[in-house]
Amino acid sequence: MRHFAAKPTEEERPRIVTVGMGTLGRMVVRQVRRTLRNAECILLEGREEIVHGFPTLGQKVRGADCVLIVVDPRDGEALNTANWIALKMIVERALVVILTRDPAEPAEGGMLSGDFPRAGELACSCIVVSPLSINPLSEDVLSMFGEEMLAAYLVRHVIEILVRWTTEHSIPCIDFADIKAVLGGGGMMRLGIGMSTNGDAGGAVQKAVGSLARQGVDFSPCRVRLGCLAGSTNLKMDDFDEVCKVAHEFLDDEASPIVGILTNGALGRTVKASLFVV
Repeated sequence: MRHFAAKPTEEERPRIVTVGMGTLGRMVVRQVRRTLRNAECILLEGREEIVHGFPTLGQKVRGADCVLIVVDPRDGEALNTANWIALKMIVERALVVILTRDPAEPAEGGMLSGDFPRAGELACSCIVVSPLSINPLSEDVLSMFGEEMLAAYLVRHVIEILVRWTTEHSIPCIDFADIKAVLGGGGMMRLGIGMSTNGDAGGAVQKAVGSLARQGVDFSPCRVRLGCLAGSTNLKMDDFDEVCKVAHEFLDDEASPIVGILTNGALGRTVKASLFVV
């Protein structure tokens, strides 16, 4: 059983900074500023601003414990710049994570072509979101919001989990050391989200696993790196145990999920499970 801990004090909270570049970064930064209190965000409009404004940018992130860089993979130059930031600007002790989306089509200089480093060559971890990250996803939702807005929502969802885990009381307790240990190893991760409207935590995590399968995740060598169960204050430790049980059923025998519960009274009977796998 994982440990329990009180809500971290202001001095104990890690400093998390979100850096947005391009259209996706702009959309995410706007959502984060609107929905997450006291979330630090920096919006960079172009490579020239990054390169020539390097000292200023360095001052803004100096002392950060975690830097989340939001970038669109169709912008190959921005992707390479994100990796450059991770290599050149972040102190060794900081956690750096690139948050991006699946490209709708290959683009010059993007992840599917050009010179963007392969996942294993990145100076940091990379979390990729996709319309398939949500299961089930109604076609009406996709047509109503569009892929761009949906991608921005999913990236903001990841940021919210990381921020809330480090600023609120989580049961069992997830602290920044856990997150850094998981995300600090580099490589590319996929997000799966499943929802249940009748309080079924096991059903929610099964749908999250299903969304990962639709993204082509090979479960045989796969390990759950992080898992989050979100629901109302009615969530119980039995729900947590069910999430771990389902995760172990679908994943490699060596899987060692770090799972935390976040509560939100507004969710009512809705339970949302989020899995990050590599």
